[in-house]
Amino acid sequence: MRDEWALRKGRSSYVLWTDEMIRRMQAHPERTAAEIAAELRVTPSAVRHARQRYGRFSTGTDGLCIVCDARPVFDTSAQAKKWRLCKGCYLAERKRRLEEEAESNRIRQAAHRRQKLDGDA
Repeated sequence: MRDEWALRKGRSSYVLWTDEMIRRMQAHPERTAAEIAAELRVTPSAVRHARQRYGRFSTGTDGLCIVCDARPVFDTSAQAKKWRLCKGCYLAERKRRLEEEAESNRIRQAAHRRQKLDGDA
């Protein structure tokens, strides 16, 4: 009945977006709405509305680690999820950043001490 009304009014019936359709749309953010619409058999306007609702890009949290590409993203840590890293790669990255920060602090403090000694002399 509803479909008949939509067709009489010159409108196509509404198609619910499935998870697969959303994944296929977000897999190609560089494509135009018309290109995606032709592939998914919907209107370009529907693709634009879906992009507004679901986003042009996927969240990426359900995939694999971007470093090792072998293990799933460590999603219990907000920072690891943001960086899209697995637990091992996340811990290695944190360790590397802490070491860099410590080295940076050591250099800064040494320069400060030299400046202070030069000022006293």
